[in-house]
Amino acid sequence: MNTRLSIFTAPSEELMHWLVLGTAYVLIALFLLGVVDVAVGLYELVSSREFTDPRAIVDLLDTVLLLLIIVEVHRTLLAYVRNEPVVRIVIGAGIVAVAREIISFQVGAFESSEQALIAAGALALLLAVLATAFVFVPTSPGFGTIYDPTTERTSNEPREPDGGDAPDHPENA
Repeated sequence: MNTRLSIFTAPSEELMHWLVLGTAYVLIALFLLGVVDVAVGLYELVSSREFTDPRAIVDLLDTVLLLLIIVEVHRTLLAYVRNEPVVRIVIGAGIVAVAREIISFQVGAFESSEQALIAAGALALLLAVLATAFVFVPTSPGFGTIYDPTTERTSNEPREPDGGDAPDHPENA
């Protein structure tokens, strides 16, 4: 990058990294609240003897899957800050999100069975596309890799937060 431009872009990049890290900590707080919610929900399920009610189980499972989505988004943010590839992590989060929709899918929530069938087909297609992408993304050479001319390397190579090379990276040892 042009040295004159980097004077202006470097502070912006640094600020964005700190904001992303702040967001990651907010997600940790949300995750902890979610774990408490799951524990309380499980206690209420057992104490009220509703643990045989399929709807109550689906509601609890919905919360657990939401926690998994929070974990995946957190992983995405950390990978972004580390300049690691995030495509596969985002696809994984998408799979969990679609699975959550499929598990809580109710035909009665639609005006007609035709609308429910279209929605179910769309969810199945979306899940199939995401699963296929999840399988093929890591084997696609250069997919999700951006060349950084200032360091003469691709963006999926680990870096230290200060912009230097990661000491435990095999090429830097």
